[in-house]
Amino acid sequence: MYQRFSSPSILEAQLICKGLGDWYFIMPEPDDTFSYMKGICTHRLIPDYSIEMGKHRTKPGYAVLSLPAVHSLTYQVNDLLYQQVPVANMYMEEHFALFRV
Repeated sequence: MYQRFSSPSILEAQLICKGLGDWYFIMPEPDDTFSYMKGICTHRLIPDYSIEMGKHRTKPGYAVLSLPAVHSLTYQVNDLLYQQVPVANMYMEEHFALFRV
């Protein structure tokens, strides 16, 4: 979720998984989405970095980051985490807040 991809025609697209295996790409600028197959086959998107599965650590501890769902800083933080932390040691979830006025 959120791995950054690019190609000569698209500077940045984030790989997203929604639901039970629905993979697609989201382009932050302009705010657009398209299927995984269209991104790989039509736009020739490739990952900007590799993701390491790594091994699960047994030492307890965690950090909780609360970031906006759609924001360029959120994407940058996710990119840094994917490059520095093995995926086996990451857990992400998406929360939506509803406000009534």
